[in-house]
Amino acid sequence: MARHSLHTSAEETNIMDTLRSMRIFTLVAQAGSFSAVARSLNLTTGAVSRAVSELEERLKVRLLHRTSRRVTLTEQGKIYSRSALRILADVADAEGEARSAHETPEGVLRVALNEAVGQEWVMLAAGEYRKLYPNVAVQLKSFVQPPDLFSGIADVALISASSLADSDLVCRVLGTTRNILCASPAYLREHRAPRELRGLKSHAGLVADVPGLPSYDWFFDRTQDDGALPMSGKLIVTSVDSLICAMRQGMGIGMVPAIAVAGGLRDGSLLRVLPAHTGGSMNIYALYPSRRFVDAKIRTWIEFLQQFVARLTAATNDLHDGIGECAAGEVPSDSLNAA
Repeated sequence: MARHSLHTSAEETNIMDTLRSMRIFTLVAQAGSFSAVARSLNLTTGAVSRAVSELEERLKVRLLHRTSRRVTLTEQGKIYSRSALRILADVADAEGEARSAHETPEGVLRVALNEAVGQEWVMLAAGEYRKLYPNVAVQLKSFVQPPDLFSGIADVALISASSLADSDLVCRVLGTTRNILCASPAYLREHRAPRELRGLKSHAGLVADVPGLPSYDWFFDRTQDDGALPMSGKLIVTSVDSLICAMRQGMGIGMVPAIAVAGGLRDGSLLRVLPAHTGGSMNIYALYPSRRFVDAKIRTWIEFLQQFVARLTAATNDLHDGIGECAAGEVPSDSLNAA
């Protein structure tokens, strides 16, 4: 393996030397002068002459006729010059495309999501992002096991979790969201909303068996109980999107990240239950492979998400400012009648 690496490194050096000599040769061919090219490149005339001589030695072909007054191309030099100009133009195009990817957002942005993130708000974000950068197509894919971003399977991974283990990936915190209780208006019309936490035991609990989400034990920030509220789970799902779907279908009460139900709270398809109680908070992380030369679509996507998440979490926080207050998206328990 070490020999292969050294061999590859030597080949790469030879290629770079050849391209450098090729560029100097084409400039000399165009200018008809070693000294003029030396001045333009801030090199000595001897260095320019040596570069062309080394190229001729490598090719075993004389490329230039040299006289005291002028430098002209040989027949082989004319043929080589045409090919060299095409190669150098291709290299310049490749470098331009690479720089453009760093400077201009375009192409396909592949975003991987873990099951705790929730796709709905990310799709809303993608729609807004594409209005700003229409040359970018956004591809969303869910995962259970974190993808190997170094393999190129995805450009960015979005993960919702309380914390992350150390890794070689760059990690950016996009924001923090609270876990809240929600149900559909239909469910809350049919069942009396609980007045206190222990009242949840008499309701159909919806459980998401997903790493990072509350599952069979629901913990709350504002409770005098030190322990958890165990939930048997009348329906158990394996993604936050399935949990939201079940809540919208009127199947019960679930605990879900507030950012994932921001759309439902806004359009009224979901309502807060016991809004004075939240189930802790989770961070939303963006992971990508490298800090150096970050592709423009990745850089702008993460910058956009930080602003989008801040707006969305602020909007969900505004739905309830304190105990005893009720705003859009929340139903007070004493206003609901038993079926």
